[in-house]
Amino acid sequence: MKRIILAIVFLATCLGASGTALATPSLSWTVADLGSGNWQYNYTITNDLIGQAIDSFSVDFAYGLYDALQVDPLPAGWGSSYAASPWSDSAGPQNGAFYGFADPGQAIAPGSSQSGVAVSFAWLLSDFGPLADEVTTSGDQAFTYTTVPFNEPSTAPVPEPGTFLLLGVGLAGLTGYRRIVQRRQN
Repeated sequence: MKRIILAIVFLATCLGASGTALATPSLSWTVADLGSGNWQYNYTITNDLIGQAIDSFSVDFAYGLYDALQVDPLPAGWGSSYAASPWSDSAGPQNGAFYGFADPGQAIAPGSSQSGVAVSFAWLLSDFGPLADEVTTSGDQAFTYTTVPFNEPSTAPVPEPGTFLLLGVGLAGLTGYRRIVQRRQN
């Protein structure tokens, strides 16, 4: 009985340690129709990382779909914002794409969220046919841009204890199997 309880505790520890590698920040948004072909995205960023604060985030906008991008005034306590500007980095989504950025000023602590960042823009397309994989219609909102890339300030560290625990489970299993085989041979 003691071995079974020890095995259950060991497996629970392994599962608990491996869950931290799956934590990621999330970026959600709503769409508001400002009229005359102008729209606004209102963003909320949630920090689901364990033990790591988010210092900044960025959102890329595809060239040819948006025009007149403007990062609206940020809420009190937020740092600087940068108006949308052409993106000329070859590592970016594509040369000439628009880029909007907001710096929360204070780091977003793990388990908390920030909202209040809004980007206004003009939508350049008149129909949604050829862009079905990027644009969807939902209720009274004309579209939702579903492929907003989210750039994390740094990658989440892979927890080494989880790796060692997985190795330990394998070695413990091999040791147990070896003992069973030796007992049957004797």
